[in-house]
Amino acid sequence: MDRMHVRFRAPLLWWLLGLAALILVLPKSNPQVMAAPLVDTYLRVSAGYSHTCAIKTSRTLQCWGANDDNESTPPTGSFEAVSAGAGFSCGIRSSDLAIRCWGSPDYGILNPPSGRFSALDAGSFHSCAIKLDKTLACWGGNVDPWESAPQGLYTKVSVGQAYACAIDTAQALHCWENGWDGFVPPPAGSYRDVSVGYSSACALATDNRISCWNYSTFSDLPAPPNGSFSQISIGGYHGCGIISNTTIAHCWGQFPAPIVPAGTFSQVSSGYGHTCAIKGDRRILCWGNNSYGQLNVPIESTPTPRVTATRTPLPTATATDVPTATATATDEPTATATDVPTATATDVPTVEPTETATNTATATDEPTATATDVPTVEPTATATATTTNTATATNTATATPTDVPTATNTAAATATATTTIAIWRCYIPWAAN
Repeated sequence: MDRMHVRFRAPLLWWLLGLAALILVLPKSNPQVMAAPLVDTYLRVSAGYSHTCAIKTSRTLQCWGANDDNESTPPTGSFEAVSAGAGFSCGIRSSDLAIRCWGSPDYGILNPPSGRFSALDAGSFHSCAIKLDKTLACWGGNVDPWESAPQGLYTKVSVGQAYACAIDTAQALHCWENGWDGFVPPPAGSYRDVSVGYSSACALATDNRISCWNYSTFSDLPAPPNGSFSQISIGGYHGCGIISNTTIAHCWGQFPAPIVPAGTFSQVSSGYGHTCAIKGDRRILCWGNNSYGQLNVPIESTPTPRVTATRTPLPTATATDVPTATATATDEPTATATDVPTATATDVPTVEPTETATNTATATDEPTATATDVPTVEPTATATATTTNTATATNTATATPTDVPTATNTAAATATATTTIAIWRCYIPWAAN
């Protein structure tokens, strides 16, 4: 009996030591921390012919849409104003209030005048800006009329395809053009805002009513809506405005840009066939033509440290396969594990010994128990061998002839692994029925 106990204790000790080492070396589960995707907030937005530019709340620039001439690749740095034209863009730098332009070099459009500026607007072939002393400066177009801006002091300026307008300090409206079409004078009155599109122009009177006129024979912009507006913007063949007191955007003209999404807005800008607006939460929403991706406002490329942490659930798993052993022979029992199946997380182990744990085996050789299938512990799985309904073999071998000892061996092991599946082999101290 003593020799039999020694033979069983040694494999059991090695098996337990191997199991403890396995638990120590397997990596532990860590919480998965994921950065929440964020959307940038903006101060101003400008919709161009087929691209869009905007100033973030950090005062850096972001552009998207067509980029054939790098018009959507703005310079780095801080900016006070930005305007998207047709294939180019311009902005006023915060550091020195100078104008910086990028994109197509046609018509000399990338060569702005020197000086310090407070506002600017980019058109199709030329641009104009207001200096700190309220005088106008225009460039591009390679035509004299564009470089000869009207004299006077101005507070607003807007440039279209071949037409430009400005509001002076007396709230009078002044317009000029390059001679492509016959000049169409603006309406008389007092105005506080003006917007020139690709073939039409509109002005917002001091009573917040909209007045529009067509400066091109190709224009077919419908009459503006009635009502009070706080801001307007005219695009290709449509116009948009912010309704006073409600901050709801309203558009008119050709489909699809006039279809306005729900929400409240602080600023709206109309491009040739699309429109973008800044919502009340300073996010940008665009609608209309998306042929060049001009509606695809980019998400924040470098999220702030705001994160949401989620922990991977730890399923409980037990082994589905239980070793079946057959006791034959009179040699002292030796258990050998040869195959290692995988434990799943949904099934409950079923013990299927060939005989019950109290059967008596009588033979000329001492019983040899061979376990062909030993469950492997999966990540976060718990495999327990007991004497009730788990993977436990309790074997009592009684030899009739001579010194055949009766051995009852119960092995209980609990393993908790966390991430990877380990395949290992060891000798186990149980004998099957």
